[in-house]
Amino acid sequence: MEIICGRQSLDESLPEESIHLVSLLEEKARSGQLLDLVNSGSNDLQFHMEEVMEAMRLAMWCLQVDISRRPLMSTVAKVLEGVTSLEALPDYSFVPSFATNHKSF
Repeated sequence: MEIICGRQSLDESLPEESIHLVSLLEEKARSGQLLDLVNSGSNDLQFHMEEVMEAMRLAMWCLQVDISRRPLMSTVAKVLEGVTSLEALPDYSFVPSFATNHKSF
């Protein structure tokens, strides 16, 4: 996600609602605005948007809070190789509820 978004997963220079990339990913996924996260400065990412969206869906699958819903690494490798297709995400729960209430000091 850091590569796709062109930013670090934790960036305290951003507004509070954008500090944590995974929290922002969850919010954008729920609101159907995933394209907002793609690094607009990367022509390569913009040119391969279908593959970028698939990589984002794979990342979201791997980030499930419920570890029993995450794919095996062998499945991730098969998806990346194009041998297996992505399953539908069970839900957009990437961040434990305590993490979303965390405030930076």
